[in-house]
Amino acid sequence: MSADAKHAGPLADPVTKASLRRDLRRARRGLSPDARQAAHEAIADALVTVLADLPAAAPIALYAARPDEVDLAPLVARIGRRLAWPRVDGLLLSFVEARANDLVPGYRGLLEPPPDRTALDPRALAAVLVPGLGFDPHGGRLGTGGGHYDRTLADPAFATALRIGIAYACQVVPALPVEPHDIRMQLLVTDLGLVPLDPRTSAC
Repeated sequence: MSADAKHAGPLADPVTKASLRRDLRRARRGLSPDARQAAHEAIADALVTVLADLPAAAPIALYAARPDEVDLAPLVARIGRRLAWPRVDGLLLSFVEARANDLVPGYRGLLEPPPDRTALDPRALAAVLVPGLGFDPHGGRLGTGGGHYDRTLADPAFATALRIGIAYACQVVPALPVEPHDIRMQLLVTDLGLVPLDPRTSAC
């Protein structure tokens, strides 16, 4: 295990991860519609500022939200730049440039780019906006268990894309259980703004 993993939190335990996922889902679902919409607008405000510092011609990879996830529609409405969306290709994700209204139902009913669209070279991406069930101030992320983002972002081709975790403030915990293959975020944005990350532990 790397020194970074030692700092980032306790070793992953299946029971601990399962209970965390349950608790974090409950917290996320407990948000009222008004609180949820206000959070989406606040997150979009913060992201507009963050993304303004990235190369304007490079696409930003985001995601089509599941019902309880942070909806990035307010962000899409505010930024006039190229956007890419994840498409599930087996155990990995590919990112495809498309408009939001081009997306079609795909893996498990999630909206994805059409299957006939060609994936981008990951080295072209300026940033990847990553959803999750939980995050911590060390850049740790707890996903839904499929492992698609961890496996995909482990590819060195994604090294130049800024990894930005997206969450409601109630999804941030002091420390998450980690495993050596878990990919850490470099920035974390919630409805309370940018969450400072420990620079010792936010690298891969």
